[in-house]
Amino acid sequence: MDTKILTKVPTENSLVWGIAIDTRNKKLFLAFATKITMMNYDGSDYVTLLNKKNGNHFGMMFDMEGHRLYYADSSVLTLGSLDLETNVTTVYRNDTLYLSVHEFEGVLYAGPFGDRGTVDVLPGGCGPRSYVYFNTSIHGGIRATVFRIYGCPSGWYGRLCTRECGKCFNGSACDNIDGHCADGCDTGWIGDTCTTACPNGTYGERCGNLCDQCVGGAPCHPANGTCQAGNLVQELYHEDWNLVVWALVSVCVFLGLVVVVLVILLVRCRRMVVTNKQKKIGVTAGAVRNPTYQDDTGDAGDDITSVTHPDHVYEKMDNVQPPVYETLHA
Repeated sequence: MDTKILTKVPTENSLVWGIAIDTRNKKLFLAFATKITMMNYDGSDYVTLLNKKNGNHFGMMFDMEGHRLYYADSSVLTLGSLDLETNVTTVYRNDTLYLSVHEFEGVLYAGPFGDRGTVDVLPGGCGPRSYVYFNTSIHGGIRATVFRIYGCPSGWYGRLCTRECGKCFNGSACDNIDGHCADGCDTGWIGDTCTTACPNGTYGERCGNLCDQCVGGAPCHPANGTCQAGNLVQELYHEDWNLVVWALVSVCVFLGLVVVVLVILLVRCRRMVVTNKQKKIGVTAGAVRNPTYQDDTGDAGDDITSVTHPDHVYEKMDNVQPPVYETLHA
């Protein structure tokens, strides 16, 4: 509608009986007489989803939230669905000619042919069938479509607004119907609804960064990559650093003890040297050298003969007068 460009999609020269659209993934579903096909909007990636030998009509609708394609095959009176994720086909009814099918809040609404203005209601797809009457004068086929405008509170989505939005970019609101984030996911989250955190070992925008090795193999934070249980490399670094610190402390203590012992030994050796020297010169600690007796005039040759020893000078007195004895009378 923006470019007004018309694209012709392959139809295999057969009538197209039904069409459904996946607006989120930009896919077209076409129902032919004997098959259901899927392709991109431009006709590329053309694949066949469902085949049958013969047929007459398919009515279809696609549930984006459940990734399920519902169909009504009037030729074999089949009402069923195809899970596009598992490729499993489920048949709900095989007894009535239905022209259309519509799923709403877990209930199938199917338009039967020739039931005079009624719509079949099948809870859960295969529950007990009830009817909605519109106009009993109508004869023929009715195509049923059930819809409403969603108005979920911000942060919620789904048919009953019971599903919480994922981590949309910058906190933006998700789609009210299927919960997808139009602006993409916030950092650390992926998936259509941005509810899947980055796989273990990755983080950041579109999970493009690799985590550091966390302690115990725990995952890192999907947004910033931090290890909530601790970084193993940093833990090992801290442990190694602690060992280095303790080793340095031990070496310093050992060297301190060696220095103290050496000082003590040096002091003791010094004392021994001093003691030995004093023994050699005959002087003990605290002794006073004997005075030197000699004639200050230097004329000691007349009366005094000086005898010199290494540390002492002994003077020999000559011409000493004998003592005088006096007789004392009473």
